Amino acid sequence: ARRAVDAAVAAFGGIDVVVNGAGQGVQGALDRLTDAQLRSTFDTHVFGVLNVIRAVMPRLRAQRGGHVFNISSILGFDGRTTQWGAYSAAKFAVSGLTEALAAEAAADGIRVSLVYPGAMRATDAPETAARLAQGREAGDPAKMAQALINAAQAQYAPLHLFLGRDL
Repeated sequence: ARRAVDAAVAAFGGIDVVVNGAGQGVQGALDRLTDAQLRSTFDTHVFGVLNVIRAVMPRLRAQRGGHVFNISSILGFDGRTTQWGAYSAAKFAVSGLTEALAAEAAADGIRVSLVYPGAMRATDAPETAARLAQGREAGDPAKMAQALINAAQAQYAPLHLFLGRDL
């Protein structure tokens, strides 16, 4: 993460916006998942996000500005979905740490938003077809990207940004 931040600063002279998201999910009942599966889920979703935050915040503080978008999930807001408890719990953690980061970063002029997308269409056609076959419409990643651009350019950035089925 630090090398990526350094490379971005070298290439662009600074960092204006960080979109911080990690995605992988293990399905299964919470009591049946292994310790390794649960830890891997938290390593990816929580500690992956924290690693980027720790790498980028010194730069943003030095610049006295920037915008961090942490990607949670609608399951990080409403976790009542069977078989996705580990994913949901990790995304709830992302939600909590993002709210804390927003409070900590505000004095330095850094804006922080927590994004709650619904299911997004995968770039791989078989996965998208499977989601649609299950009756789950997937959102459009390009529309999500535009929503983040709009939020980054807005005078007042939302702390909570819900992006659901209408994408």
